[in-house]
Amino acid sequence: MKSFLFACFALFLLAVSCKKQETTKPQTTPWNGTVSYKRNGVYYDAKIVSSKDTSPADSSKIQITIVRFNAQGEPRDQLNFGNISPSVHTDTLTEGLIDTIGNKEKGRAYTLYTLAFDDGDAIAFYSLFLNEVRILRITSYDSLTKEISGEFETTFIPSSHSQFDTVRFKEGVFHTKVQ
Repeated sequence: MKSFLFACFALFLLAVSCKKQETTKPQTTPWNGTVSYKRNGVYYDAKIVSSKDTSPADSSKIQITIVRFNAQGEPRDQLNFGNISPSVHTDTLTEGLIDTIGNKEKGRAYTLYTLAFDDGDAIAFYSLFLNEVRILRITSYDSLTKEISGEFETTFIPSSHSQFDTVRFKEGVFHTKVQ
């Protein structure tokens, strides 16, 4: 009986001491750039998850997607700039949510902003506020390495009448490499 209890105890210890299968962590979005900005008076650092040619038809234009993640690694908000000329210059931004295709055809740089709740269930869309400063300034571009740096300042208002506040981006600075 003692040997039976000893064998059961040994099997129990063996089972408990075995390495448990680790759960996989949620896959994080790869990023390829840095960005910092003041949003409604609070400084944030975010990640540039995409910097690419806008389309194969017009590879001379660039699109930059900036995402801020919550503590759980889920996307919290996203700021997009598109139809950017890869040269040192300043653009006055136009609305991206409503007139993206028209802006691409007209060759104008555009922006759009979306917000996700912490639980990821809902998304609020914002419109560009045209009565305030809305600029994207490219401060450097290296055509060999395809590295681009710049600054931005823009304001968005909720697209629908809701409880969401106006969102002001100030002192935005970014650096990325176009993929």
